[in-house]
Amino acid sequence: MKLMFFLLLYSLSFSNEMLKGRAYTGHPFSIKIQNGKKLEAPPVGMSINKRTGVITWQPGYYQSGIYNIEIVKKNDEKIILEIESVKKDRNPNGIYIDFNSKTSGNGKIESPYNNLKEMKVLPGETIYIR
Repeated sequence: MKLMFFLLLYSLSFSNEMLKGRAYTGHPFSIKIQNGKKLEAPPVGMSINKRTGVITWQPGYYQSGIYNIEIVKKNDEKIILEIESVKKDRNPNGIYIDFNSKTSGNGKIESPYNNLKEMKVLPGETIYIR
């Protein structure tokens, strides 16, 4: 299994069946899983690029805790990604949009909008798009 590290804002250890990592709230987390295809039961805001296998997530301040995410590879092999999200920094204020989200929320990082139609923006607000 090949892993590529993009930022040093988290730590990661792995075995054949399980990856263990640590992310910090308010900071981006990303990892490349060779032949990664989809995620099962990911936390809000986590997504995978099916073409590249890159998993990205920026945990919100209230998303601290331990998350177990199943990664399905192209050969239908499954591995577990266990991430401990540790409270560190708050996310910047603004409106958050995640087009991969199945449900639309209120625009906060823990509950982002999933489309532009429902978005309520005031002049001068910053919009963060995933």
